[in-house]
Amino acid sequence: MKHSLSKPKTFEQDIQGLRNPQIGAIYASLAHWTHSNKVATVVMPTGTGKTETMLSLLLLVRCSKLLVVVPTDPLREQIADKFIGLGLLKKFGLLKQEAHNPVVGILKKRLSDADEAKKFIDSCNVIVTTASYLARMDEAVFKVLVSESSHVFIDEAHHSEAETWFSIREAFQGKRIIQFTATPYRNDGKKSRAEIIYCFPLKNAQREGYFKKIEFHPVYEWEKGEEDVAIANKAVEILRKDREDYPHILLARVETKRRADEIFEIYSKFTDLKVAKIYSGLSGKESIKKAIANKEYQVVVCVDMLGEGFDLPELKIAAFHDVKRAFLQLFNSLGDLHAQSMMKS
Repeated sequence: MKHSLSKPKTFEQDIQGLRNPQIGAIYASLAHWTHSNKVATVVMPTGTGKTETMLSLLLLVRCSKLLVVVPTDPLREQIADKFIGLGLLKKFGLLKQEAHNPVVGILKKRLSDADEAKKFIDSCNVIVTTASYLARMDEAVFKVLVSESSHVFIDEAHHSEAETWFSIREAFQGKRIIQFTATPYRNDGKKSRAEIIYCFPLKNAQREGYFKKIEFHPVYEWEKGEEDVAIANKAVEILRKDREDYPHILLARVETKRRADEIFEIYSKFTDLKVAKIYSGLSGKESIKKAIANKEYQVVVCVDMLGEGFDLPELKIAAFHDVKRAFLQLFNSLGDLHAQSMMKS
């Protein structure tokens, strides 16, 4: 690996490299490991490049066996894909093209016994899985994973104070564990019990150009029962205009499955657009989600958002048919969309 830490991204000259929050998080982690193996938390604002930070640490430290724990199945696939190709490190010249990529194992099917687990783990440099998978693991198999792992990276770490996540984290005590999150707080107000070793300020992220302005288009409709049609008309108008130049996608957010079915019917009337709906319990959900990731739909109707870390840069327009009562939750939803729509850079 080239000395990538000496090549920061500069917006003025448009030089591609690691961003300031990434460099800070890398150095903070390296410094922490010089004196402690206690669990540590790194706070990086949405869109500042947590995954490339993980990749850089993997290579700089030469982790012998890295376990990456994520909250959702789609994020497991996306993180694994980035580790397989080493993300943007080669593209930006931070790593030589001839450098070998890591062998990445994705844990989603049951391992029958400790021997099979040992064989699988030994064949991998990096293992990616979800907390829910680890919680269901056979005890003997889980012990092998704990024993063989040298480092653990926990993504979306504001979940880590939940009982399942906390018990998993405790099982790996003594290993080098870094938690990555955009916020150290959960929706229930609980704060991570792990030491925060690095926190890149939001004001700095805004000043350095990681955040883009959001265009707000209010919709006024006085005819009762026509509000959703008015919102859809406005959202589709913006989408069509955008799609003259860019392959943008519209996300329509609702509160319940029943509402998703209703709103789906409204958008389905726009026959020039392919519309999908997605929510838990829907038949064929995984295939629909894959089709969304493959950009086969121009409009996506969903309950809440598509899930943390769902990486779809073309998601640029959001139509909120049901506004959350709590402003914090609404802003979190906007943050999720921002994370999904950040163009790769």
